[in-house]
Amino acid sequence: MGRVLPALLLLLLAACQQEPSFDERYAAAQKKVGTTAAKLETEMVKADSAAAADRKALEAAGRTAPPAAATPTT
Repeated sequence: MGRVLPALLLLLLAACQQEPSFDERYAAAQKKVGTTAAKLETEMVKADSAAAADRKALEAAGRTAPPAAATPTT
């Protein structure tokens, strides 16, 4: 029993990991949100560039481009 108790205590201590603090969780969430925002920004810039290229191609072909923000009328 003398050898088992210290071994059990070491196992118990190893199994108990401290949860991340608020600051650590906040930093991880902030990093994730920042990464997602950067990806969205990149996608928006690509889409905007593609739309501008489409408008220029239509104008070069002598056709008019549709309005940038067409709103339906009822």
